[in-house]
Amino acid sequence: MIIDRTAPSITFTAPAAGQLVPDATNLTITWTLTDVPAVSTPTAVMIEYSPTGADPWTTIAAAAPFTPGSTGSYLWAVPNISGADVTTYRIRITAVDKAGAPVGNIPGHTTVRMSETFTVYDAPVAATGVVGDDPDTTADSGVDGRDFRANWTLPAPGHIVLQQVFVLPVAQTLNLTTAPVDVPVASFPNNTTATWTGTASLDKDSRGASLGEGEYKFWIVVSDAAGRTATASSAPFAVAAP
Repeated sequence: MIIDRTAPSITFTAPAAGQLVPDATNLTITWTLTDVPAVSTPTAVMIEYSPTGADPWTTIAAAAPFTPGSTGSYLWAVPNISGADVTTYRIRITAVDKAGAPVGNIPGHTTVRMSETFTVYDAPVAATGVVGDDPDTTADSGVDGRDFRANWTLPAPGHIVLQQVFVLPVAQTLNLTTAPVDVPVASFPNNTTATWTGTASLDKDSRGASLGEGEYKFWIVVSDAAGRTATASSAPFAVAAP
């Protein structure tokens, strides 16, 4: 006969306090769970989540598998909070050892632990007010990057980690899905830049064609840390050699 006097011990290892998690993606919840004696350690735990860290709780897994003596993990499909921008959550794990289960989960054999608060954020929002124009008034040999200037407005906060600027003739639509994909003429790993002007070294558009007189459009693509994107384009603008 084995006497079990202790409840299971649970320690969260993920999600971390303040962690930013993209909505509608997968988050790996991890924890460690131990008990004494080892033969009484639970073989399954219940996982729930709540936006407030209080009732009501929503079940993620009623019996997530767990191997005694190892780190537990569960791949959670994070809720889609489209339009909400950000929502805070906490995860709750409940473990009942073998001594508690047969007698109605008596006190002392059930352990409940909550994660620290983490934040789920919405997909990135596209830039607005994208405007293109030709600022070059210097007489030169033709059209180059100096004839292209873009301005735009970024959403706040936006959760953006990368911005890319594309330029194409007005009749063409940006292609980022079918090879060969269009190439940005500028990239900014930030969420602060909101203007770009080309230089004389730029002589081709995002599809590899030589720049020349005509009508063009700018395309601004923003990305979040999960690689999700949002796209906006300017109205057509005229480019001409001074």
